[in-house]
Amino acid sequence: MNKQTRMLAAGLLLFSTGIVNVLVSYAFRHTTTPIRTLQVPFVKEGWRAIPSAVILPEADGTQMIASRAYRFHSGPPLQFIILHNKHYTYGVDSHLPTICYRGAGWKLAENTRLSTSSGRIQLVGFKGTSQGSRLLVYYGFHVGERILPDGISRKFYEIKDRFRYGAPVHFLVEAAILYKPGQQDASARYVRKFFEDMEPSLLQPG
Repeated sequence: MNKQTRMLAAGLLLFSTGIVNVLVSYAFRHTTTPIRTLQVPFVKEGWRAIPSAVILPEADGTQMIASRAYRFHSGPPLQFIILHNKHYTYGVDSHLPTICYRGAGWKLAENTRLSTSSGRIQLVGFKGTSQGSRLLVYYGFHVGERILPDGISRKFYEIKDRFRYGAPVHFLVEAAILYKPGQQDASARYVRKFFEDMEPSLLQPG
């Protein structure tokens, strides 16, 4: 690519970026962000939940939509939370699990991924250790009737929300489970089963 072509490409990129910003700003002024809720059952497919209190500072506009401990029959408890931010600046990104768990003293390692068979729920995760305890955490963002990790796909759906509603309408979805040595893979399968079973409820139109 010669110098003139590179300059033209750069100019087109800047121009298109400006157009997108103008359109997004226009959409923001002329639409109202809808209020959606995620309806996740307490009992489904052998899973049973009890409310689980989590202390959450809400000064930044973050709201706790759900906080529960689920068990599949006599299996271990799986902590499940959904957060929503009513003031979109960095959204719920200020409450990313990597930030919160590290701040609570967990040593994090080994990034991993998890996906349901449909591919509509895709999560990123990590394991953590603290004073002999082992933790496995998976999370993603509910946008566009999907749950996705941070990245290009998430940004695409957030842009669509901006055009439709004036601002992104998304939720942070997280599942965490303590596990014993040698049980990390089994715990990951346990979390995957949870999202497989809950997918129809989590992804129903809001």
